[in-house]
Amino acid sequence: KIGMGVTFLVIALVMACYLALVGPQAKKGETALRASVERGTEIVQRSLKLRSYELVALSRTAAGRATFIGAVREEDPKKRRPAVFDAIQQFDKTLREKNRKADFFAVLDADGKVIARDLDINALYGEELPLPGIKTALAGTGTSATWFQKGKMRRAACSPILYQGQVAGVVVIAYDLTSADALADHERVGAHVGFFGPKGLRGSSFTKTEGGKVEDESSVTALATAILGKDG
Repeated sequence: KIGMGVTFLVIALVMACYLALVGPQAKKGETALRASVERGTEIVQRSLKLRSYELVALSRTAAGRATFIGAVREEDPKKRRPAVFDAIQQFDKTLREKNRKADFFAVLDADGKVIARDLDINALYGEELPLPGIKTALAGTGTSATWFQKGKMRRAACSPILYQGQVAGVVVIAYDLTSADALADHERVGAHVGFFGPKGLRGSSFTKTEGGKVEDESSVTALATAILGKDG
């Protein structure tokens, strides 16, 4: 599942021409630009969908490891937490070696409560995460979703940890959606990309300088409004 509650906005490179269109050519130009936006949106959404499949596969791989299965089945809570934390650290180490370290990595119990997460064994312990995809995983099916968590927009995947056909826990892996992702999509499809959520722009490929890495939020917001209207 891609982009739950999210609008993915792609703005064609030629959009700058829109601002220069006048007279009878304006309507024709706007129509052409809207078509370019729609084509670009489809390309980026397909790219995001493929990445979500890869992320679900990654979380499923972790959930199928004996270290995770054994850890969540540990009956003593005092032993379960460090066992789960160690399993996370081991898997996260392989991700770091491939330059794919997760921005959020946690394991939940069969009731959906956090046993442990990366970075800090005590962080979120015992909490339920009211985020998309978790209930689906607790029901036995791996899935992906877009999260808005503590001011960050994330691509997340949740996969059940199964033991003898029963859900014993859930692996959750998530990566931030940032301007770096938008820039990568921009280079891939030849269109500027912006990620928008409930609170507006979360990342874009518009930069303040040619070849720069600092995004220019005012530019993407102004152009998005010009093409798609105030509500985007």
